[in-house]
Amino acid sequence: MQGTWLLESITVYGRPVVIPLESPRWSGPPIFRFWSDGRVTGHLPCNAVSGSYEFDGHILTWDMRSEAIACLEPEGVMQAEEQLHSLLWSDTVSVEFDEQDSALATLFAGDYVVATFRRAPAG
Repeated sequence: MQGTWLLESITVYGRPVVIPLESPRWSGPPIFRFWSDGRVTGHLPCNAVSGSYEFDGHILTWDMRSEAIACLEPEGVMQAEEQLHSLLWSDTVSVEFDEQDSALATLFAGDYVVATFRRAPAG
């Protein structure tokens, strides 16, 4: 899991959620950087995030914190971020790596797909 991962999609109750890529604070999609010392940092559409994580090859357990800055534009950005919080901030999610593409990871909460991430290219 170490490295930088770009959020590609989120799903709420089986329905895709649009992730605004335009943000008053960041360019590009939300990212998470998993460091070798157990730290995780990154950003959602509006707020920076940080915390700690453990990953055993299948189960990701993390303790995350985020800023509390409201973004009013583009429309829907705060709603998408709130949905990300509710999905990703559960204590434990399982991770499956695509057999054909090891740079693609799917996160599950129970039996539900909640997000897909793609490993950022090195460099």
